[in-house]
Amino acid sequence: MMPIDRLAAAYPTLFAGTDLGLSDCPPGWETLVNVLCAVLSVEHPTVRCTQCKSKFGGLRFYVEEGAPEQAFALIRIAEEQSYRICEQCGAPGGPSKRGGWVTTVCAEHK
Repeated sequence: MMPIDRLAAAYPTLFAGTDLGLSDCPPGWETLVNVLCAVLSVEHPTVRCTQCKSKFGGLRFYVEEGAPEQAFALIRIAEEQSYRICEQCGAPGGPSKRGGWVTTVCAEHK
């Protein structure tokens, strides 16, 4: 099972209506996104994710319009943290340009 599928199964209300075909969660960020989802589910149970993915080496976690500013603040924190976590394994890392793509990886996955 892919990380995005596990997250959607763990937080069905948060991911209700999410097009998982357009979403992805790199394995190294699964813990980061899991923590974000857990907090959002408790503190903002009406928030719905529309897409989760990696873009330009960072996490993008989109929610429906009208979400409370506090939810967006939590999302921004997770997105900022993603630039310091390897997408592949979860170890400390940083953005790296590889073949025209920017990914966040550790020294081992560089």
